[in-house]
This record gives sequence, structure tokens and C-alpha cells, in this order.
Amino acid sequence: MTVEAFILVKSAPGKSRDLTIKIAAAEGIGKRRTWKIKGVKKVYRATGEYDIIVHASSRDTNEIFAIADKLAAMTASPQRATLRVEVIILGPKKMGDP
Repeated sequence: MTVEAFILVKSAPGKSRDLTIKIAAAEGIGKRRTWKIKGVKKVYRATGEYDIIVHASSRDTNEIFAIADKLAAMTASPQRATLRVEVIILGPKKMGDP
């Protein structure tokens, strides 16, 4: 079963742009591009309480929380760039789905 989640990231003041670029960094060319952080599907910049929204997918919730831990530990020249990380696990498309 695939687990999908949105990971909300509050960045340190003035760090959201650099942090978004760092999270969104991809390797490869064309359709063979892969995110440097395994499980990341998309990265969005936002306004409000959270600055970045990361759409992630994995085999289980432990992997989702491992991605959140990686995001929480990110730095940007040389101080910590992430102030807070929250995880929203998406439920099945309809009740009763595995």
C-alpha cells in the first residue's frame, strides 16, 4: 500500500527560497529525473504559517516520517533553515480502500 502525505515546513526568516530550491533539487534528465530526497513527489512554496509544502509518497508511514526528519535537519548557510515540520497523512480515496 502506498502512503501519501503533505509535509508542511516553516522555514527560518529569509530561508524559504533557498530551502525550496534545496528540497526541489532533482537529478537526471527529462522523464528520468528523480528527487534527491527519495519519496518527494512535488514541492510548493506557500504563504501563511508554513512556507513550503512537500508532497511525498512511500510504502509506509515510517518512511514519510523519515522524509520529514530529513527536511527538519536541513541547513542553509550555515544555520538551520527549518523551524518546524508538520505531517498530514492522506487517507484512502474512499472508506474501505486498502
